[in-house]
Amino acid sequence: MKSHYIFILIAFFAISCASSKLKLNNWQKLPETAYTIPPFSRHLAQYKIALDPGHGGNKEIPGYKRGPSGKREAEMNLRVAVELKHFLELAGASVFLTREDDSFVALKDRAAMSAATGCDFMISLHHNASENPNTNYAAVFYHLTPEQSVVSMDLARNIYFGLVEALRLPQVLDDGLLSDRLFYPAGYGVLRRSAIPALLLESSFFSNPREEKRLTRVRYNRREAYGIFLGLARWAAGGVPVAQKIEPTHVSISKKPVLQYSLSDGIAGENTHKLGEQLLLPETVVAKIDGERVQTILSKDLATLTLQPDSSLSNGYHFARIDFQNMFKNSNFPKTDTLIVSAPVDSILFECATQYLPADSVALAPVHLSFYDAENEKVWDSVKVNISVDRGTVFPMSPKLRDGQTTVYYQPENELGLVRLVAASGAFADTLLMSLIPRGEVRTLTGKIVSDLTKEPVAAVKISLNDSIFTTTDGNGRYFFLNPPAGGDALMIEKTGYAPQQTPFLIDSLKSQRMAFSIKPNLGGLLFGETIILDAAFGDTVTGDFFADSLAAANANLSLAKELFLFLNWAGAKPILVREGDTWSSADDRIKFVNPIPEGWYLRLVYAYEPTDSVKVQATIYPANKVGEKIAASILEAFRKIESSVGVLAQNIEISEVTLTNKTALEVKIRCLKPDIRYHAKLIFKAIINYYKTEQLPTQTQN
Repeated sequence: MKSHYIFILIAFFAISCASSKLKLNNWQKLPETAYTIPPFSRHLAQYKIALDPGHGGNKEIPGYKRGPSGKREAEMNLRVAVELKHFLELAGASVFLTREDDSFVALKDRAAMSAATGCDFMISLHHNASENPNTNYAAVFYHLTPEQSVVSMDLARNIYFGLVEALRLPQVLDDGLLSDRLFYPAGYGVLRRSAIPALLLESSFFSNPREEKRLTRVRYNRREAYGIFLGLARWAAGGVPVAQKIEPTHVSISKKPVLQYSLSDGIAGENTHKLGEQLLLPETVVAKIDGERVQTILSKDLATLTLQPDSSLSNGYHFARIDFQNMFKNSNFPKTDTLIVSAPVDSILFECATQYLPADSVALAPVHLSFYDAENEKVWDSVKVNISVDRGTVFPMSPKLRDGQTTVYYQPENELGLVRLVAASGAFADTLLMSLIPRGEVRTLTGKIVSDLTKEPVAAVKISLNDSIFTTTDGNGRYFFLNPPAGGDALMIEKTGYAPQQTPFLIDSLKSQRMAFSIKPNLGGLLFGETIILDAAFGDTVTGDFFADSLAAANANLSLAKELFLFLNWAGAKPILVREGDTWSSADDRIKFVNPIPEGWYLRLVYAYEPTDSVKVQATIYPANKVGEKIAASILEAFRKIESSVGVLAQNIEISEVTLTNKTALEVKIRCLKPDIRYHAKLIFKAIINYYKTEQLPTQTQN
């Protein structure tokens, strides 16, 4: 009987085990999704999030960002953004969309709006494309290096696995967090421009026919959005640590200030802090001043951090930053604290052209002052200084410093005698002695030069008397001649970007004189300060085509760039030549030269041989770069003045220098029988002028 019970028991366990056997489904089979807002997502409520649906507009460009059947990526991105916004708002988060319809928004504007509206971080939503129709995987892009923004990496890690789990794509990358440097040396424009932590998602490939079809369905867009949402919710639930500067609260007069921070792990919950310490990882705490790591002391409860620079800091602004992680390995937001060091004045250096001035109440002598601390370093520019004299007048009496220096102007009175000019700052003061002597023994010619357009003073203007005596205006537009030769003179005023001016002038041997002038900017200042980067293609042994008289295209390109440089320089622009001689640089080297330049736009110049009398001009831009398109259109319009000319606008990514620069960029290729270099330079220059007359050139990145 007992054996029967044993048999029945064994049979029971066998049946039970068989019924609970693990059954695995195909990874790519999408599970049923019951959309819920999990309790831990409530931690998102403290954040304002920028969602950037990539692209938009440009519907008229054939094939631009479209899948195999013509479906547009821009529409897919927007649908996902709208669905994601809904989930985030249900969790209590605030959401800002960089676009809400099918409109074009420049990359710089997307980044600027996200920061200006007070968003904590930005997610740029995209879908990818490949020449291989079978390619289909998710990737999350960060800017340049993981150290660039550790918060971005925390977000990326959570979002990536949320996407992978939600979409179940056929390919899964082992390294799904990718640097944007893989495609553009300076990184994606929207990430590069972002002042807040930012990511760019390429959630799947719309170039895959099956994926393109799925991406047209709102239900699938919602699935993708939910995966991103869950990733964000998991990140927020892990808490975000915070470092708050306690000391110093004001300007430090010490050049080795002690800084103190309070640290918080950012983790919510009643049980987490019962041990009386912050749940952070001490080994992750890094403190830097001006990018250099400094030693730190962490309190026993891990709540207070103290640091001090190893050596004296210079006067002025410094930047302190604390980075650390909590036990969930979430990092604090990248916050840089401003530290101001301002050691007191310990000495003053006076510099002046002469200490002897005529007692005529007309002379106006500049006095240059430099203020130093006890370590003989120039003081901070916001240090307050006061200037006074015991006779005559001086202005300004409370000048502002620039690089620890300033210039004041002394005007004498009519009585002879000694003058004391006193400069004071805090408890320190010093005196410059000057003498007022009879008129005629010394004389001066002084004055001020301003722009005819803005009425503002113009610095670095060259002034000459009879081409023999020269001076330049200072930062306040003032000039000073001591004892100019008496008699008739021709006073010449010159500065690049302004019309030269010559004035007959009679210098009196017995008295000082003052003369003010205004100068006219060329083209009314239209191109003033505009940076235009000129790149003459080819160079050295890479000659390009040859023309009559063995003229190589490389040399013609350089001559064209130099001629255009002169025109732009005359107009007050800031042209930059990528190459100035017969040298060759690779496309990568040219891009590395161009990208660090802070502002401006890029123009590549290429001549090519055309066996007919026709002049064929092709302007090539990065697709959908609106600014580049308008500049190109202006150039093509200018060349229509040439009989039998043909102009073509091309939009493609075939020219590396145009595609991979981080600025508005275009190539102008001129096919002709023989280069008419000066005339062609004039046409391009006039085209640039016409563009600026009709458009206020915004900076536009294109990748």
